[in-house]
Amino acid sequence: LAKFDTINATPDAQSKLLANRTDNEAYLTHIEGKQYAIYFPNGGSVDLDLTAQKGAYKIECLNIETSKWQEAARTEAGKKINLTAPEGKHTLVLVSAE
Repeated sequence: LAKFDTINATPDAQSKLLANRTDNEAYLTHIEGKQYAIYFPNGGSVDLDLTAQKGAYKIECLNIETSKWQEAARTEAGKKINLTAPEGKHTLVLVSAE
């Protein structure tokens, strides 16, 4: 994935940055303050904790089954943001500092 720096990313194995997550609903790897990649194996909705961050972030969703990106959205840090993937689809949500 050219948009995400997987080599320097750290998995959030204890899901400390994801709230309202059920078991196996979503998985996170990230570069603190820069990029967050959340994988939803079967749809779902979680909150990503950006309360310790500042600035604007871009949110992009990739439907892995079709290899198509949806139109990007934007949000401000300093809060928890809700991320929702379509039901029944393998989805990657990429949240990147602008």
